[in-house]
Amino acid sequence: MASKIRWIILLFLIFNLFLTGCALKHKIKYSVDDIQPQRNELLSGKILNIDLFEDIRSQFPENKILFEQPRETKINGERVCINSEDNYATEVIPVQITNMVVAHFKKRGTFGEVTIDGKGNTDFKLTGKIKRLYSKHTFSMAKAVGASFGLIGVLATFGIETPAEVEIIITDIKLYGKDGELIKTLNDVEERFNGNQKADAYCWSPYFLVDLKFRNVVENIANQVDRAVIEYGQRQ
Repeated sequence: MASKIRWIILLFLIFNLFLTGCALKHKIKYSVDDIQPQRNELLSGKILNIDLFEDIRSQFPENKILFEQPRETKINGERVCINSEDNYATEVIPVQITNMVVAHFKKRGTFGEVTIDGKGNTDFKLTGKIKRLYSKHTFSMAKAVGASFGLIGVLATFGIETPAEVEIIITDIKLYGKDGELIKTLNDVEERFNGNQKADAYCWSPYFLVDLKFRNVVENIANQVDRAVIEYGQRQ
């Protein structure tokens, strides 16, 4: 209970930073500490390079809102929070995503080495395209009013939940061999969520929801890569 209270107090202090106008930015990141190693003798001596993922979101009209609206906006008259591009860190989205993919693959430990945009001698290369990276969370007026009453208000409204949704699509995922040979075009990975989530008064929850669900996306890609490389090795 004490740890929960300390966590709530910390959240309150962080929220106050936002209220005072600090230009905080969000970086796509999730913890890889609990990812279990997936050792494989066939792959442990191989080097996998992950090329910078290509961002193609601007090609699709449904992503337009992320580039044109702030994180608190309205959709069909409803006040909502979205993961607006404005509040992501200066480092562009493809760099953030690719760095997270590399960190995830390294923690799994399937390959002997995982590099990013490597120019040297690698055994395999992975490429992909970011088609959709979207989250929407219904704004909570009760949560906003509670925040205006300080820590007491935050504690009183802590459990409020509102509808949220997430949609992430990584497409055109390709695995290449050492000589540039296309080994396999992997399945597109689509991660969707619809359900209630704890609201926050400052519209940062969509960013954290994307991070949470992106972890599932990367694990899916990693499993596909493992299988494709093993099948390739068996054919040689």
